[in-house]
Formats: sequence, C-alpha cells, structure tokens
Amino acid sequence: MSTLQTMLGSYYATNFIRFSQMYKVMVQASPEHRDTPESILNLYLKNDKGEMVPFSTFITIEKVYGPEVLTRYNMYMSAMINGEPADGYSSGDAIAAVERVAKEALPRGFDIEWSGMTREEILSGNQTVYIFLICLLFVYLYWLPNMKVSFFLCRYF
Repeated sequence: MSTLQTMLGSYYATNFIRFSQMYKVMVQASPEHRDTPESILNLYLKNDKGEMVPFSTFITIEKVYGPEVLTRYNMYMSAMINGEPADGYSSGDAIAAVERVAKEALPRGFDIEWSGMTREEILSGNQTVYIFLICLLFVYLYWLPNMKVSFFLCRYF
C-alpha cells in the first residue's frame, strides 16, 4: 500500500539544503503515469523475489457509484430532514407526530435525533409554569416594600 500511496499521492522522503535553503524531498510518479484511474494498472511493484510485477496482476478497477457527501451526526451516518408544521398545528404537535411515526416505521437499529432549534425546544420543556412563578415572585418582591410603607402611613396618619 505504501508503494501505491507513493506513486499516486506523494511520500515525504527527506530534506536537503542547497544555497542556504532547506527543501523537502517528496517522491511521486510523474503526472502522465497517474492521470487516470486506469494508470494504476501500469505501475509496477517489487515482489519478495525482487521481480517487478505490474499492479494489473492483482488489481482490477471497477467504477462504483456512491453518495457525493456523507452526512454524519454524532459520528453516525445520518439523513437530514427539514420540515415545519402544517397550518393549525404547533411545533410540539409536529415533534410528537414525527416521533410517533419514527417509532412505528423505522426498522430496528434506526433512531431519530433532533438538532438546532427543535432540540433546544425539547430540552427546554414546558417552562411556562416556571416563568409564571418567577414573575409572581418579582411582583411580590416589588410590591412588598410599598405595602409596608402604605400600611405604616395609614396607621399613623
């Protein structure tokens, strides 16, 4: 494999100094010997007997088509799906519907994971009660000193 890497890519061999300048020595095949995928078949490799053997004796080239981009999320292969709720439905309704359908339709070993604003919405949960209680606390703390002063003034005047 290192021979293939050296021929098609490049391989750092050493450095040399000339005219007070250091240069890297990178080894690779000439451009005309690595311009097409089929060029690999014309390269040679030395076997254990010292003979030069062409790569074509043990390599075949076959075009295989695959995706241009592999999407990953948390180091797992993933497919990104974007959507929004239909008119008359909340985002919570849409989240519940997607989770229900995923539980019913996805095969074993597959799962869904939320990201972005939807993930934040799920993690925050229903904080309306907490926000309401904090508002009541602030109102109480704001009005408490004023009520004491007004009671004090009403009592003595």
